[in-house]
Amino acid sequence: MKKVSLIILFFTINFISAQDFEGIIRYRMTIEPIESLVKTKERMNDIKKIKLKKESDSALVAYVKNDKILKFLYKPISINIYERNTQLIYTIEKSDDHIGTRKLINRARPDRKKPIITKGDSIVDINNFSCKSIVFDYGYYTITAYYSENPKYKGMGEVIFFDSLTDYDIKNSFLKDVLIVRYIQKFGDVNTFVDLLELKDTQIDASIYTIPKYKKSREYDYDDDIFKIYKIADKTYQYPDLSKL
Repeated sequence: MKKVSLIILFFTINFISAQDFEGIIRYRMTIEPIESLVKTKERMNDIKKIKLKKESDSALVAYVKNDKILKFLYKPISINIYERNTQLIYTIEKSDDHIGTRKLINRARPDRKKPIITKGDSIVDINNFSCKSIVFDYGYYTITAYYSENPKYKGMGEVIFFDSLTDYDIKNSFLKDVLIVRYIQKFGDVNTFVDLLELKDTQIDASIYTIPKYKKSREYDYDDDIFKIYKIADKTYQYPDLSKL
């Protein structure tokens, strides 16, 4: 298992306290060029290729139960399991016998530019949710989140930012107790939209959150105080079959 494959740098899902909701949450991702900023025909073709590769109705899927969350991006060939009580993230790949562990901790450089944060004043209706908005402006890119304050979904607000590695603390300080309905990242000449597609109340089988016993790995014996890779020691462990849920 390569370290890069274990750390998903764009977005994933992190609920600190899902108090009233048990079920499945699914996000769609779409990519759109900002035509006024696209300078060449070649660049437009590049963006179209990105759209074909990245757009999906299952860009992010999470299974929420009590203080645990299992999520994957696109296909369930690699899963992350987050435990609120320990604040540990476990990464398991379907075709591998290793497990990655990482503490939920901010790894941003102290000198990294902090965003300008602007809260919107108006209420916008998105997918039958009454949403407020907040913008994080980093100068070279911006993030806009539209969110619902429905108390049923309190504690699900760290959607999108778990595993981003940087600045999750800033975003979560504003969004941890809300439900993100739409998330837009503007970077250069491209807008990336992440939209809530499904929010399904259903009972989740607790076995999918099983963490197998693990031991020190000879292949990945390096010193990292945050991220570690171990060998799965439990030969009876079965990767969860999410198709049955």
